[in-house]
Amino acid sequence: MKRIRILFTIACIALALLGCTTTNVPVAEELPPAPPVPVEELAVPTPLADIEMPQRYLKAPPVKRYGPVVGVINSTGYTLTTFDLFSDAMYFTQDTQVNLLGEELEDGKQALITLSQYPELEAALAERDGSLFSFNAIDGDGDFYYGTWDPERESWNIEITFDMYQERTYANLVPSFGDSIVVINHTAYPLEALYLESKHFLQLDGSETNLLYGDVLDVSKQLRIPTKDLTALSEYLTFDTYATLYLTAIDRDGDRYQVLWHPTTDLWAIELTSADLNFPQEGRFFITVANETERTLWYLHAATTEAYEEGYLGEDLMGLNILDSGEELEVDLSEVDALTEALGGASDEVIHLVALTSDGVRYHRTFAPYAESRYVVFEERDHDGEQEEGPKLTLYNETPSDLWFLYLATDEMIKQKELGRDLLGDEIVDVGEVFSFNLSLAHEDEELNFYAYDFNDQVYHKRWNRFSDGLELTFTVEDLAADPVL
Repeated sequence: MKRIRILFTIACIALALLGCTTTNVPVAEELPPAPPVPVEELAVPTPLADIEMPQRYLKAPPVKRYGPVVGVINSTGYTLTTFDLFSDAMYFTQDTQVNLLGEELEDGKQALITLSQYPELEAALAERDGSLFSFNAIDGDGDFYYGTWDPERESWNIEITFDMYQERTYANLVPSFGDSIVVINHTAYPLEALYLESKHFLQLDGSETNLLYGDVLDVSKQLRIPTKDLTALSEYLTFDTYATLYLTAIDRDGDRYQVLWHPTTDLWAIELTSADLNFPQEGRFFITVANETERTLWYLHAATTEAYEEGYLGEDLMGLNILDSGEELEVDLSEVDALTEALGGASDEVIHLVALTSDGVRYHRTFAPYAESRYVVFEERDHDGEQEEGPKLTLYNETPSDLWFLYLATDEMIKQKELGRDLLGDEIVDVGEVFSFNLSLAHEDEELNFYAYDFNDQVYHKRWNRFSDGLELTFTVEDLAADPVL
């Protein structure tokens, strides 16, 4: 019973406590949500530039196939002055070039050729018969470019590159010893005067005939000169003459182009280029010396009157050159300091020119720098009879053969495969005989070479030192050279 009461009491207490927890408790009233705070809208700036992919690239604007124009793109690295496009059929109809460029085409540029302006080309393209076309182009330096073009398969922008450069020859266009001579202007400048003469450039005096007769030879054009009109030159235009003619051209700026032309060996199509321009050189005074003596000239000296009278000739102006009979050589008188006053233009002083052969034969003439032509000729009449003589050498022939030829040469001459003049002339040095001659003072080398030849062209060589070997030389069999000199 006690247990039942105890449980009942516990249950009552639990119910009482439960009742307390369920008693109404005042609840806080829920407030409505606060209204949102208005947010100020930020202004979005308008973009100043658009971001986009790069533009498509073409080297030049495209040209429609079989449209009204053909494009030409210059990728040679040089400015083109001439462009011609033709089919085989067009070539057979006319083999003279047609320049399709209205103006010069600079490197990297495109030109559009309007076909309606060239009916023959337009008609050839309209055939669409599968023919290949050829093109020629010439740049400002006269260089030539060649290629072919297939209008049915290739772009109508014809690109000319440096790889298309050709070494062009005119030999098959102008036959030698034919009825005409052709001069082609590849100088990049129009030419207003052209002279072809048998006299040197420096001898022109205004009496010459201008072969252009008042016309202008434009760039890339050619002048055809009938040989029948060159009566004054007819004797030089034969195969066996071996003449030298002088071509001078003058452009609109007054610049001169000069070419030496040899009808026997050179092409009869003469191409003038910028390389032929005769540049004036400030402070220099060049003359051309022509040797019309019967001997080879080895040395050339220029001296004032005072120096000449005192016997001082100065340095040799020919250097390593020699001047054979009939040849010419350009020398610079301004290299001689003593001539500065005479070359200054304010003096009327003459200059003494002295030429010497290898054995001291001497030619002398005077030259007035501003009163005479700069083309100076040595002739036999200039031989003044005076000979520059040095020590007398005696040569003994103790070889087993008669000696027919004797040469005296410097080391530099041997390098140039040149022995000079035969010192024996008409003489022969028999076995056991002696030959004497005076050594020219013009030979300044310390050591010289003597070469003696017998009838069978066996050569004996002796080297001679002017300071240590004395004035007597003996050729023996031991001097026989193993190899020929030249």
